[in-house]
Amino acid sequence: MGKRRRPDAAQVEAQWAAQARAHRMAAARPLGEKIATLLTMQRRLLPVLRARRALKDWERPWEIEP
Repeated sequence: MGKRRRPDAAQVEAQWAAQARAHRMAAARPLGEKIATLLTMQRRLLPVLRARRALKDWERPWEIEP
C-alpha cells in the first residue's frame, strides 16, 4: 500500500469553503425542516446501532411523526 499524498493548499481551501457553505445553508433552514432532517438521520442510524449493541435508555427514540 503506497503512501497517501497530502492534498494541495487550494484543494484544502476549497473543501473548507464548501463545508462552511453547507453549514450556513443548514443553519438557515426553517426549524421544522431541521427537525425532519434530524428524525430521518435518527431512523437511519438507530438500526445500525441496534445491530451492534443494545441501545441505552436515552438512545431509544420516541414514537413521533412531525
